[in-house]
Amino acid sequence: MSPPQLRSALAGLLGLGIVLTGCTTMTDLPSLPRQISLESDCNGCRVATVIVLRADGQVLWRQVGKARLGTADRTLEGRVGAAEFAAIAGLWRAGRLGDLGETVADPQTADGPWQLLRLEGADGTVQQIFRRGDAGPEALAEVIEAIQQLARKLGLSPPQGVGGR
Repeated sequence: MSPPQLRSALAGLLGLGIVLTGCTTMTDLPSLPRQISLESDCNGCRVATVIVLRADGQVLWRQVGKARLGTADRTLEGRVGAAEFAAIAGLWRAGRLGDLGETVADPQTADGPWQLLRLEGADGTVQQIFRRGDAGPEALAEVIEAIQQLARKLGLSPPQGVGGR
């Protein structure tokens, strides 16, 4: 799915979350996870990033610096609406990511970028997927891109040229 198609799909899901459920607050939405997080890093990256979306609407974006590369830790916070949180949780469910297992990687690849996607259920259960490179189904890439896109929309990502590789 191309970035414009993904943005369109996410926008549609955001609208659909409100229309289908008639919900406007977090407490109105049935069986939402407590938290969804995405951690990203690589062996040569200047920083690692962690994005945490919470059902109460809090969003945390954390840059974890690497002393050997001279980068610093940094934390930013924002807020997300119920429909946006529900849309990302819906992408996880629609993609049946809980059925993937805990690791999605090419066994021949030991280096390169990786991501850890975690969903903490309302009951405290945790599903997580470790992904190396671009491995895994398109649904996994869509959830990761939706989380990153939301962080960018909220202004919770480094300016161009800062952090990353």
